[in-house]
Amino acid sequence: MRWFGKSGTVGPTGRIGAVLIDIDGVLTVSWEPLPGAVEAMERLRAADVPLALVTNTTSRTRARIARRLADAGFPVGPDDIRTAPAVTAAHLREHHPEARCPLISAGDVRDDLPGVDLVEEEDAGGAVPDGLDLDTGAFLLGLERAAGTEAVVTGKPSGAFFATALAHLGAEPAGVLMAGDDIDTDVLAAQGHGITGVLVRTGKYRPETRAAADGTPDHVVDTFADVPALVERLGR
Repeated sequence: MRWFGKSGTVGPTGRIGAVLIDIDGVLTVSWEPLPGAVEAMERLRAADVPLALVTNTTSRTRARIARRLADAGFPVGPDDIRTAPAVTAAHLREHHPEARCPLISAGDVRDDLPGVDLVEEEDAGGAVPDGLDLDTGAFLLGLERAAGTEAVVTGKPSGAFFATALAHLGAEPAGVLMAGDDIDTDVLAAQGHGITGVLVRTGKYRPETRAAADGTPDHVVDTFADVPALVERLGR
């Protein structure tokens, strides 16, 4: 089920040969595997289908995520995980190699930021006491206005995120399928970048959200357990 052209990319045009997979709500809920998810991942592995697990989480390293999933039975390792911090690091190394960056995160993801010059906490300033606080995104508009610049978003649904995931797989968009429970961030965003979108009816899926969306998924399945058969059918 794996096809390589002379360029080394996966899959000729129109034939699915690789898979991107959201984690929370697709493979697991609260780190508990959804029914059939582990077996479906094993089927993809047995068929030698290249895959990457893609997530916007900024509180866990790729190694920590892989360890939790492996403990739950999923055949994955850290190199299979693509996170927003890892994509951010790649963007900074390419576009701002001399930048000094404060790390604003609920978890320590320094291991996923190689080559990034991080400002130590005692130098960063602006510390806040423990207690109720807002996530970083809520402060984005104020930070943009204070800095007089527009932020570059590197997590899903940005093109940078999907481009990095595709590069990791060595795949062209037309040969890749994206399975997610968020119709906007996962599915329609992927379709906007030429990737086949598959919406699963688990996790945050709601019929009313699907009906209100600005587009239509390429495919809709009940659970991730249905994805291997879909990949096999689309890969013929």
